[in-house]
Amino acid sequence: MKGIAYGEFLTDEIVDKASSRSRAQNRLGLSTMAEFGLESELSEELRVYLGLADRSLGHAVLSTDLNQFLLRGNSQFAGDTIYADQSSLSFTRFQEFKIGVFREKAGFTMAVFASLLNGELQQSYRIKTGRLYTDPVGASMSYDLDIERYQNDTLQQGFLAPNGIGMNFGFFLQKKNSNSKWTIGVQDLGWINWKDSSFVSRYVGADVWEPTLVRVGQSSGIQVNLQDSIRRFETVGQGSYNSLLPTQLFAAIEWTVAKSQHQVFANWRLSQYYLPWLQYRYQFRVHKNIAAYAQIGSGGIGNLFSGLGARVFSSRIQADIALTNVEGLLLPKSTSGLGAAIQLKYRL
Repeated sequence: MKGIAYGEFLTDEIVDKASSRSRAQNRLGLSTMAEFGLESELSEELRVYLGLADRSLGHAVLSTDLNQFLLRGNSQFAGDTIYADQSSLSFTRFQEFKIGVFREKAGFTMAVFASLLNGELQQSYRIKTGRLYTDPVGASMSYDLDIERYQNDTLQQGFLAPNGIGMNFGFFLQKKNSNSKWTIGVQDLGWINWKDSSFVSRYVGADVWEPTLVRVGQSSGIQVNLQDSIRRFETVGQGSYNSLLPTQLFAAIEWTVAKSQHQVFANWRLSQYYLPWLQYRYQFRVHKNIAAYAQIGSGGIGNLFSGLGARVFSSRIQADIALTNVEGLLLPKSTSGLGAAIQLKYRL
């Protein structure tokens, strides 16, 4: 098997390291956002923001057995049962039409955001019961499955496909002092209502696979005729349903010492897919119009992470580029994960 990111074969050493970090619940996640926005000053105290964003959220929670099965196959479970109960997988893509209002007075900044959401795609699987038994000598395999699936109508696909509609809200309060700033707020307080053409289906079944011995020249192997189980999902309901966004509570404090800036940032998404997040960032000026930063933290979907970034700014332009989880590049055989962000602001 080849590693997708690095084009290397997954050796036993790499699999062993990944396997040793397996836990009772193993989290995987994907989050992307591309946003374009315009901000305008209405007065000295009031600003307004208009934005359009394309976002996707993907999450999975895998049991220890299922994680080991995906890494090593079922050979280590000979004479044993793989338990994948309560594992889940979800992917959502949507577009966000956002308006925000900022008010500044007496050193305080208050901002309120509201968004109209267009639900493009949503698929969610929950394995209520998932068990695979392998005979000690490979004579047979048996399974017992109960999987529930939520899915939007697939007749309309692609960017801005109107498969759902929702709302999203957020706000924050910020206080600036002479050399410090603190912020508290909440975002992604929202939901999407998927259309009546969406459906819920369920797969419930138990079966035994009888393998056959196949010989090709001097080699031999076991072949199992797997039927297309996906087609055996049966629709148990059709109609609209709601999915919630992973609401985020956040707080930050920043302070300046000489030419350096320090920040402690914490957030907590109210979802089983995320751990509380805490990070420290050190930012310093390398030129009057250039700043660089380094950060370290823990939480979110993974564990310990680090990051690097730079900011270039003038009276009208501010450009930021950042990399998170850079340890995934430095130590690809020991850890993984990479995040990137690019932001450009132009003051009209």
